[in-house]
Amino acid sequence: MTASIRTNVLPSQANVIFEDSSFFRRHPDVLLPTLSDVKAECAKQNSPALSEAMRPPPVILARIDGSALYDVEVNGNGDKRPWTGPFDSVKALHDWFAMTSKMGFEAIWPGWTLEETPDGFRHLFPDDSKVVFTHGDLHPTNIMVNPDSPGQIVAIIDWEQSGWWPDYWEFCKAECTVGYTSEWRAYFVEAF
Repeated sequence: MTASIRTNVLPSQANVIFEDSSFFRRHPDVLLPTLSDVKAECAKQNSPALSEAMRPPPVILARIDGSALYDVEVNGNGDKRPWTGPFDSVKALHDWFAMTSKMGFEAIWPGWTLEETPDGFRHLFPDDSKVVFTHGDLHPTNIMVNPDSPGQIVAIIDWEQSGWWPDYWEFCKAECTVGYTSEWRAYFVEAF
């Protein structure tokens, strides 16, 4: 099925931007709150109900609704691989990574079982990692900045891969989403 958009119905004012098949409307007269305003409002709203809402679900490693984790690097982009988990511990997630790394082991280790197949990196996963809620896909194209005030972040978008992950996850993902010699990797990822 092919869909088309009549261009004569799209807005054309000066405060409208079309870029990379996306539509943005600028609202220069709307002021965002300052960091101190946000902190003050958060302090007012810091109630037991809010604290309860921020706790991980009973299944520890999962999406915010408790369902299976999704990550493009792990699950592929658009293919039919199953989503990951949910898992009841960081160790269970790491064991799953180790198991999936052995997929196709029969071709390399004929006659061996999955359990007999050598694993050269499972010991590198830190099973004592804390579980934190994280974006899961933080990279330059998901960080919206104010063009009139470079460095001022106005939004973080694309929360599709967010969830309860090990505390190192965002760092690893940030390193995987850009080129090895990029400015993002050289200056900003190191801040993690």
